[in-house]
Amino acid sequence: MKKANMISSARKSATSNPLTIYDFHDILEKLVKEKKLKSSQIWNCDESGFPNDPQKCKIVGIKGKTAYKVTCGAGRENTTTLAVCDDAARRVWDPLIVFAGKNL
Repeated sequence: MKKANMISSARKSATSNPLTIYDFHDILEKLVKEKKLKSSQIWNCDESGFPNDPQKCKIVGIKGKTAYKVTCGAGRENTTTLAVCDDAARRVWDPLIVFAGKNL
């Protein structure tokens, strides 16, 4: 048993129709040919967000012992990571961690 992940209804409806996915690949193929893109110019990235809110985090601890997590801050922020980022030429970037900032 595991807890189900939440997904927005808009995201579900956008991905539930296989024709939507096929159209995406057709458009992508057309764009690659039209712009004459090289494999080193086509990138794939996968990001993950980790909540800084201690109420939403789980930890690993010894069974039967009380576990504590020390935090600083009120935390409704996430820390985002680009865990996988590679191009079609098989070049890979190191993972990237994105912290909240105040200025651009």
